Amino acid sequence: MNSTGSSSPQGTGRFRAAGFVLGFAAVGLTLAYSAFAQQTGGAPTPPPTSRPTTQPGKFAPPGTPLTETKPLPAFWKSSLDDIDQCLTQAHKGKVELLCRSAGGRKLYVVSYGPPRNLDSQANYNSACGGGNPAWYVHKPAGTPPTVLLLGPVHGQEVEGIAGLMNLLHLVETGADLRGKSYPKLMESFLRCRVLIVPSGNPDGRSRVPLNGFIGESIDTNSYYGMGTNAAGKLWQWPQVKGHQPLTDVGYLGGYFNDAGVNLMHDDWFGRMTSETQAILDLAKREAIDYGVSLHSHGANPQFMQTDYMDPGCQEKAIVISERLSQRFAAVNERVNPIRREAPAAPAPANNNRPRRHRPEAPAAFNLCSALHHVSGGTIVLYENSCGVTGYHQTTYDQILDLQMVLFEELLGYAADNPVVWER
Repeated sequence: MNSTGSSSPQGTGRFRAAGFVLGFAAVGLTLAYSAFAQQTGGAPTPPPTSRPTTQPGKFAPPGTPLTETKPLPAFWKSSLDDIDQCLTQAHKGKVELLCRSAGGRKLYVVSYGPPRNLDSQANYNSACGGGNPAWYVHKPAGTPPTVLLLGPVHGQEVEGIAGLMNLLHLVETGADLRGKSYPKLMESFLRCRVLIVPSGNPDGRSRVPLNGFIGESIDTNSYYGMGTNAAGKLWQWPQVKGHQPLTDVGYLGGYFNDAGVNLMHDDWFGRMTSETQAILDLAKREAIDYGVSLHSHGANPQFMQTDYMDPGCQEKAIVISERLSQRFAAVNERVNPIRREAPAAPAPANNNRPRRHRPEAPAAFNLCSALHHVSGGTIVLYENSCGVTGYHQTTYDQILDLQMVLFEELLGYAADNPVVWER
């Protein structure tokens, strides 16, 4: 006996009627979804269905604050809402939606200065293979440098957002959110084309309820940063980097986007997330000359080397770090300049003798490395000190002061050392 009824005329009619109803419903849903996409600037990508839907606090260590409990100064703006409000007031810069994140959130860039005529005929890699980066982009003498200021790609590292919010306020109004002006910084800023990405990972930032970590425990910072596994155990560095994307999740920390990807270590030669692809596309089409990726940790501020970057750019990064170290010392803070690599050891006399492998792991090809390889720019990484207890002690004023010094030195060096690539 055929229980579907499909072999009878009556059964066929029923299925046809159902098909028409489902068809009209599908059309209606499609039209509604298209209208939503037009209103929101593009269809958001839903989070993976396998991602655990936990809330902050389910696996939190004892004493972990689940909402902001410590007073923050009025100039400290580091939330996604703060970014949205700031961008509505950005009248001198051009605000652009770069992409939607894995969780459907907006990733923005604000650009200042006129766009350049790039006159590109090859990608950077191909041009370098031919020994002439000008085939990638023609940069004649007098071309203003382009500088990328990339906000934190780890959501709990909120200090970089606060720094960029104050820089944007300075550029738009003439003073930061404390009322301080920076004539030297602004003079260099106006000599450059500047691209500001306030938050490189809005998914991760949305998952962190705190806007600052001064006075919090390292466990609180780790919890909101790297999260926990399904058993409730805190993920720690570097073991957390042994999983990409992260799937063993109790609470998903701000390190990751909603797909569980740490954007610093995306699959560069495979299928990248929308956020990292958009950031690299921005660097490529703008042919950035200099860039900084803003991060935070518990130790003292640190200026870090980018691996897999050509020697000329490595030397520029060292000089910038030395200048920054001198400026930091003037305000009783310490940042270690990047060390120049020691000369390579000579080859063994017996060429038949097998060479020993390096005992240490190879350096990571990370987001900073990738930014260099799509643009040819000098890319550096700056670690703010977040002020957790038991580690480097700082204040919100000091964190902001040092970032403004960073911006001033980076932009000043860029303005005085524009890249010239001529055919």
